[in-house]
This record gives sequence, structure tokens and C-alpha cells, in this order.
Amino acid sequence: MTPYDRESERKKILDEDIAIFVAIDMQPLSVVENPGFRRLIKSMDPRYELPSRKVLTDKLIPELYKRAKTNLKLLLADTDKISVTTDAWTSVSNDSYLGVTCHFFTTELEVCSITLDVLPITTDEKAESLVQPSTIQYMDLQSCIYLVQIKYAET
Repeated sequence: MTPYDRESERKKILDEDIAIFVAIDMQPLSVVENPGFRRLIKSMDPRYELPSRKVLTDKLIPELYKRAKTNLKLLLADTDKISVTTDAWTSVSNDSYLGVTCHFFTTELEVCSITLDVLPITTDEKAESLVQPSTIQYMDLQSCIYLVQIKYAET
């Protein structure tokens, strides 16, 4: 059976679905190299050839991120006030992280919470110093912040 052309609409849709699967389910990029996964995909659509790990890394995941960021900015464009919360924690492997989440009401008055970032941190960094420059400015949120809540969890 002849594989889909690289520029075909079907190939693009399936490639995007694989990238979404990797992102949503936090799969390692190497999943596209796993024999069982490759067999499953081939049995569902023999014409489809999985993207390589390099294509996922260099093209598909960055495109997905860019689109998600654009969609978030559009969603926040109608919001004049947001609250930002952070949560710092240490993993079982002793790596420290800071989660940054924004909370706001949509124009339909629905509560919405979106994780903006998860940052690795060192023990001498403070949440306040990480959130402002890395996430808030990057997402152009400075003008609409109403509240920032910092939370540290010891494990």
C-alpha cells in the first residue's frame, strides 16, 4: 500500500493528532519509535507513516505550542482581570518545580484555570522572581493581573 504523501491533508491531521497525544498524555517523544505503538498505528491505518522523534521535536510540538499560546492570548484578550497562583514542589527524585496557573472568568462568566508554565527551580530561587520575568511578561499578562498567590509545598 502506498503511504500518504507528506503534504497530504490526511498525513498532516494524523501527525498533529500524534503530537496532541504526546502532549496531553505526557508521552515520551520516543513513543513513535516503540514497536508496539508502531504496530498499533499501522494496523489502524496502513498508509500512515509515523513522524520521527526529530520531526515531533523540531516541528510538530513547537507548532502545537505556538497555536495553544495564540489561543490562550485570544481567550485572555477579553479578560481585564486574572489571578495567578504558583505552586512549588519537589518531586520524588528531588527535583524542584514551580507551577504557574492563571484563573479568570470568561465572557460567559465561567471560571477558567489554565496552567501557563511548569518551571524547574533551584533551591536558592524564589517563586516571585521566577514568575514575573519568565511567564507573565512572555504571555503579555502584566496589565491584567489582579492577584498573585505564592504557595510552597514541602515534601
